[in-house]
Amino acid sequence: MTGRYDIRLSKNSKKALQNAKKKWISRYHEAKSMFLVDVGNYLLNEIKKLHPKATVGSGEIDYGDALRVAILKEEQTEDVIAIYLDKSEIDVTVDNASSTALYFVPLQSSPAWVVVLGRYSPWPAALVPVAVQRGQAKVFSRTARPDELTAIAERLYANKNKIERELVDAGAAAPEIGNFEHAIGLSVTPDLGHDVLRRELGMDGKKSQPVWRPAFQATRQYAKECVGKITEYILTGKNQFALPENSDTVDSSIVKEGIEFARKMSKIL
Repeated sequence: MTGRYDIRLSKNSKKALQNAKKKWISRYHEAKSMFLVDVGNYLLNEIKKLHPKATVGSGEIDYGDALRVAILKEEQTEDVIAIYLDKSEIDVTVDNASSTALYFVPLQSSPAWVVVLGRYSPWPAALVPVAVQRGQAKVFSRTARPDELTAIAERLYANKNKIERELVDAGAAAPEIGNFEHAIGLSVTPDLGHDVLRRELGMDGKKSQPVWRPAFQATRQYAKECVGKITEYILTGKNQFALPENSDTVDSSIVKEGIEFARKMSKIL
């Protein structure tokens, strides 16, 4: 004897399943965010553990304590974790000018001569031909070896008259390549990623200082071990993630400018 049997859920059963589905979907998104913060926080702690006082750059920036972890909100892509620096400017001083290269990026309100500075970037800090005031340009700094700065200086001096003439035509007052005083006191944004990479690989004239590579290796293994926490949270709501006391969601604009600059400058210095 054969036949067809229909099994139908009661209204209460349907409601229970719908509620469970909604809860699991909600928990999935929550778990994904917590997983990212958990892994990012682990990476941050590994960096601090490997080198609690990690300094880079001509300003000898102690960046370890200033790093923060957050969810980086993207407009059209999946959320990603951001490890970012919670301070962004240093001043060019007499002490660090001799090892600093500057890149000038025009703003909408910049004078026309800033475009000329940008066109001929990078500039050794000691050779900047015009005093740049706050708000006239976005200025990035990179640490450079003496031989690198010498090569840049030779390029600029070879075109000295041409560059100074272009600056005058663009409205700069009495530009002079080689006036050491022009850059002193200038607030700049250090390209920390560039300086960290050079420090990591020993490309800055100092002994290699591996921090990020071993930190990433340890974090990759930790992330694999964390996958079970996602399933546990979705099914039971039990939170086993190791979260920092303070974490945040930040807009992608905090790193967008730096990423675009890094892409443009990746083939220079």
